[in-house]
This record gives sequence, C-alpha cells and structure tokens, in this order.
Amino acid sequence: MIAATVAIGVFGLFHPQSLEIEPYGRARVEVRCGTATILEGNRRMRLSRDCTASGPNGAPVDFVLSVPGKIRRHYLGTLETRKTGAEIFAIVTMSLETAVASTVAAEAPTGAAKAMLEAQAIVSRSYLSAHKRHRDFDFCDTTHCQFIKDPPSPESSAARAAHATAGQVLLYRGQVVAAFYAARCGGLLAPLPAENVGDGDYPYFAVHCEYCARNPVKDAPKANARPHHHGMCQLGADDLAKQAWSTARILAHYYPGTELR
Repeated sequence: MIAATVAIGVFGLFHPQSLEIEPYGRARVEVRCGTATILEGNRRMRLSRDCTASGPNGAPVDFVLSVPGKIRRHYLGTLETRKTGAEIFAIVTMSLETAVASTVAAEAPTGAAKAMLEAQAIVSRSYLSAHKRHRDFDFCDTTHCQFIKDPPSPESSAARAAHATAGQVLLYRGQVVAAFYAARCGGLLAPLPAENVGDGDYPYFAVHCEYCARNPVKDAPKANARPHHHGMCQLGADDLAKQAWSTARILAHYYPGTELR
C-alpha cells in the first residue's frame, strides 16, 4: 500500500539555529511549542526549539518557512521542528500528491512536454513510495533524494501532470520501483551491478538514449556515478515526448520490464 503522506526534511543544508514561520495568504496557522499554543494571525514567529505547526485540529495548512537571511519557501502540510545541539531541524509532512507536484515543478526541464511531465510525476511518485532514505524523516529536499520546493498552482503544467497520473507507480515483480532519474545520461544508461540489487529490486537495464547520443557534452555523468546513469534521462524523455511518444511508452523505454499500475 502506498502511503498517503511523506515527511520531508527541509533546509538541512543551511544548518539553521532558528527558523521563522508565518501564514501563507489567509491561512490560519496553529503553532505549539511545549505546552504553549499560539494561534497565528498575519504575524511572523521565530522557532528555536521543539514545536509543531498545522491548521486547526492538526490539518494541513499553507505556511511560509524561512531560514532568516538565507531561504524562504511556501509549503502545504504540517511542520515539526526538532532542536538538536545548536541546530534546529525542520520536517514538513505533506500529502504524497503535493510532494509529487512540487517535485515535478522543481525537477522537470523548463518547457517540458506533457508526456514527459506525466512520466516525471510517475517516476517521482514511485521513488517516494518505494522506500525512505533518512532515519528521522522519509526524504530530504535536495538532489540527494529529490529536489522539492513550493507547491505549484493547480493550473500549472506540473500540477496537472501529477493530477492526471494520481496514484500511478512503476512496479517490478509486484514491488514499487525506487525509480532513479537524472537530467542527462550521456547516451547509454547502464545496468545496475548485480551486487546492488536485492530480492525484488529493479536491476536497471542498459538503455540507449538517442537524444544524449546525438547531443554529447563534456561533463556528461559517468557510468559509476550512481544514480545518475540509471533510469530515466529527463532530456531524453522530453525529446521522445516531443516526438509524440506516450507517457507509458517513455516509461517502458527507460524502465524495461516494469509495469505501470
């Protein structure tokens, strides 16, 4: 069964010692720190200890989180902060589909075709559904896992791609594939060495990518740079989409032997 929500660790690269939270738009944010409960109006609040933030009754809410002077982002979900030593860690729990749309908006090439965006949504959803990469939360917001930032507007192409493919994932031997992908592959995607493949895990077959073969670059990823040489090539997938390949055909090309469910 695919989880309905995913916990994303955010802003970890900045090692913040404090954070600031404020409502997004007209949202009503409830912040709890210890035994204190504060209903936020339009004002900003600094967080430097263990706290939670949500809408009324723990519901997801639109809020803006920032590391003062460094980064500021809008999220839709709930927040937990954990103080560890001098640093404070932020974990945003959001719906899986919000995470998928946010990832497509952040990861897909600019101007990507509809079929490529839908393929990206399915690949990102599969990756988020197959496993977790961190001990204290499921994934981070960097390319170590998948880049994720503000949720796109419902009218955006990224949100439409997530909505059109809602619930769809790639399976291999009945298990969801932790689908790797990268911006550019260099022309030939490599199989994953046998020692890295567990029982039921997807082995990543060798796949020729016509786009990257036609458009070589000096800094193309090397075959041993996991996971950048396995799975879907985003530029190659977009090229195929612009040749009128369907979403299902693109996925079958880059993930041979998988099943779209």
